[in-house]
Amino acid sequence: MFIGGAWTFGRLAPIAGVLWWLGAMAASATASAATCDTPPRPPAVVIEVERGTVAYDNIRSRSELTSLSVATGAPSHPSGLPTIGLTSGDLRVSYETEVAYRPLGRGSVCVWPTRVEVRIGYPQTTVYVARKYRPGSCAYAEVLEHEHQHVAINENTLREHLGDFRRRLGTVLREKPALEVDHQSRAVTAYTELVRRALSPAVDRMVEVRDRRHRAIDSPSGYLAIAKRCQDW
Repeated sequence: MFIGGAWTFGRLAPIAGVLWWLGAMAASATASAATCDTPPRPPAVVIEVERGTVAYDNIRSRSELTSLSVATGAPSHPSGLPTIGLTSGDLRVSYETEVAYRPLGRGSVCVWPTRVEVRIGYPQTTVYVARKYRPGSCAYAEVLEHEHQHVAINENTLREHLGDFRRRLGTVLREKPALEVDHQSRAVTAYTELVRRALSPAVDRMVEVRDRRHRAIDSPSGYLAIAKRCQDW
């Protein structure tokens, strides 16, 4: 059983921005002739997968794991049986934009990105196995193997969607190579908002695929197959 991104995703990490003022360009701009043209070069785009850590917890009872599962909104066992294994992880998405700008001489500024960096991943995952099942036992090994499948689903689904993230970022940056904004204070937020809008639908789709795969292995038939492999439940 998996708990995590589907229930906790939606809080994008705080956005960092770096602002560069191109003084030489500003000096040459005039109120009558300044335009917000395409920048001389496209921005550097970096998408980095955050390789998190996996911690293991074998000290909680089945009732405690069941309560934890309920508290986090994870699906319950179809037959109402106690939870014996659980995987918990938060999907986190953060990004940093570096932009340059120059005044246009009419109270507005032209801004364009020089670098966009996105970090996405599961910085901390915890795998729980009920303490009734001790390391070395058949039951412990089966529960652990099942939970490792959930960990792999998270990692594999993220890796499969990286291309979509890159395409979406590339598209929005080509369509909006430079923006005219009404004040210098909006120079950074203009592009961080564009990045957020470009990524959010793609991340939502990835989460849908990921959760569908989690549900596929958390099925009655899957649980029955696991139960048949051991005698020490």
